[in-house]
Amino acid sequence: MFQKRQKADINEGYASYQQHPGAYLIDVRESEEFAEGHLPGAVNVPLSELEKIRNVVLDEHSLVYLYCRSGVRAEKARREMNAAGYDNVYAIGGVLDYRGQLV
Repeated sequence: MFQKRQKADINEGYASYQQHPGAYLIDVRESEEFAEGHLPGAVNVPLSELEKIRNVVLDEHSLVYLYCRSGVRAEKARREMNAAGYDNVYAIGGVLDYRGQLV
């Protein structure tokens, strides 16, 4: 029987990112959205330019956390990165649910 997947919690995902030095935090929103406010430590690689991820994340085995506005683009980016050979990628949700301070 099909089970509905539990929604990712960006707050838990960000806490996990903070516990893993060397991990990548990637905001896959467009650059204008990123400029309006993003999580501390995040790097912007828009989903529309995801082919450029290899310029940021060189090792396909690196730990990568992805987020966007609501979580939809992050999940799509995770699937695309997995298909490209990245094997340690997590879509952690969207900034709409983030309880911390954006920069």
